[in-house]
Amino acid sequence: MLRIWLPILMLVGAEGAAKPPKLTVFIAVDALGSDTLQRIRPRLSDGLARLLSEGAYFPNARYEYAETVTSPGHTTLITGANPSRHGIVANQILDRATGDRLPAFTDPSHPLVGAPQAKDAATSPHEILAETLSDHLRVSTQNRGHTVAISTKARGAIPMAGRLGQAWWFNDAAGGFISSAFYVQELPGWVKSFNDRNLLASYFHKSWTPIRPAAEYVGKNVGQFAVDRLNLGRAFPHPLTGGRSTPGPEANQALQSTPYQDQILVQFAIAALEANRLGGHDAPDLLAISFSATDYVFHAYGPYSWEMQDVLLQLDRSIGIRSGPALWNPGRQRLFQPKGDRRSQAGCGNRWSRHGRLALPSAPGGAGGRPRGPESR
Repeated sequence: MLRIWLPILMLVGAEGAAKPPKLTVFIAVDALGSDTLQRIRPRLSDGLARLLSEGAYFPNARYEYAETVTSPGHTTLITGANPSRHGIVANQILDRATGDRLPAFTDPSHPLVGAPQAKDAATSPHEILAETLSDHLRVSTQNRGHTVAISTKARGAIPMAGRLGQAWWFNDAAGGFISSAFYVQELPGWVKSFNDRNLLASYFHKSWTPIRPAAEYVGKNVGQFAVDRLNLGRAFPHPLTGGRSTPGPEANQALQSTPYQDQILVQFAIAALEANRLGGHDAPDLLAISFSATDYVFHAYGPYSWEMQDVLLQLDRSIGIRSGPALWNPGRQRLFQPKGDRRSQAGCGNRWSRHGRLALPSAPGGAGGRPRGPESR
């Protein structure tokens, strides 16, 4: 069965079309189908509401391939090419030489920077066969334009950064944002300073509770598809300890399935914007942000759950004028492109079929090569 994405494309604030924007903010919202967005739209009042009301809205756009998951999805969004062209066809690949199942973007020659090493970590865009928006901006401006990509997931940040940008993503074990040796040799001072703030610890003794009165949520507190994932429980309020007595990787992982991870991501994006002077150069800059909490929440609780409603209500506020004012400065052009993957469509819940796909490895020197093996998920 062919699954589709229903993305929204919003281009706002482009005054004086002949003059390029100083900064474009590209936002991807993982697993956000337009059906889910349409249901919540009347209750939005801040960032998402402004983009919907002031931007161009395309709820019925679709992509012509089936495996619409994070790795191929973000690569398609940032290249404008289908997986058959850009080479990233699934979240995981099967290495025929070893029989190991590996994440897309795995590259042992470029270790993690800022986190414990893992042989199966996603670390570089070497398998992407098409030019990304980030790469094109860098080349066309002779490296005067700057690009920074940020996500909770490595497979969200890496394709958006491409080969010539910066990629930063969250790591459970490190409890902060990291990158790889493909992009940096050590964490810069602004990333170290942000990680040293240890914002995650401030959530450990809290619970995820709805931001609106119960009467404003549709359906039941415990949804049909709810599961107790990462000791968060099946219904509000959700404890954020990860089942542990002290902060650590389990609690860090649990926080990713809540809107609070999106709030931390916005704060990191603002830190990146300021540290890299994005929008302050003589050529256009690009800041790409991928929000992942919607994807984790969908899998644990389903598309009609209170949790899915709440994570979008809180994202609306997180990227709004009061919470993220640096993203809304005059003269900045915002490109907002939520991505709904195959598992976010209404009626799917957290059940999905298994598909086999081939993954394209890199040949010596980083170019593409013949298929390496199937992937089923």
